[in-house]
Amino acid sequence: MEGVYFFFYFFYLIGAQFPLFLLLLIRNINNENASMFIYMLLASLLILIILLTIVKVRMATKSRPKSNMIINSENMANTTMSEFLSFFLLPFFTFNLITTNSISQQLYEMLFLFILLTIFLHRSENLLINPLIFVFYNMYKGSSPGSNYNVIMPKHRTSASVETQNKENFVRITNKIVVFHSNTNDLRLINKFLNWSLIILTVVSIGCVLVILDIPHLVVSWVRSTI
Repeated sequence: MEGVYFFFYFFYLIGAQFPLFLLLLIRNINNENASMFIYMLLASLLILIILLTIVKVRMATKSRPKSNMIINSENMANTTMSEFLSFFLLPFFTFNLITTNSISQQLYEMLFLFILLTIFLHRSENLLINPLIFVFYNMYKGSSPGSNYNVIMPKHRTSASVETQNKENFVRITNKIVVFHSNTNDLRLINKFLNWSLIILTVVSIGCVLVILDIPHLVVSWVRSTI
């Protein structure tokens, strides 16, 4: 099971890196190998779409923990700012496309660094490295008999308000992650966030595919030829 979660955190890390890939693409837009970051950005967006879809399905099916849940930590967002920044600053200062390096060499370097970051992420179980979670949600540690969880809840909720909630207030996303909702308004806000995130990520992904296929250039060429 730990091996499965290592791969989960690896893909979670790749999905969380979409701002990094976008920044690197802008920084290296005139580099002949810049298309690599378009593929990386697209892969990151697709992974995010898959993860958010899984959360949406879980919210719809209302999968519950087996036992009542107790929150037993302070808000993790208050203590993880340095970790959040390190996951983006380290790769940003490391990856600079150099024409003398082959694409395969750069990919190996990227993979090596991401594996190191995944090891750290797997050991810390810090889901807040994802900008979407960090900006819109808080995270706490929670437990029920025989299980420990990362508890994600809307930003306006606090640990004091959910000290002794039963399992009906939680939706189990994985064996280590649950989403808390206090009332129907919470559920509405969470579903609204999921829906808008999926729409925006899908639109941007389609845009990446169009750029990769050079559709905008083909359209411009066709319009010029018809004038």
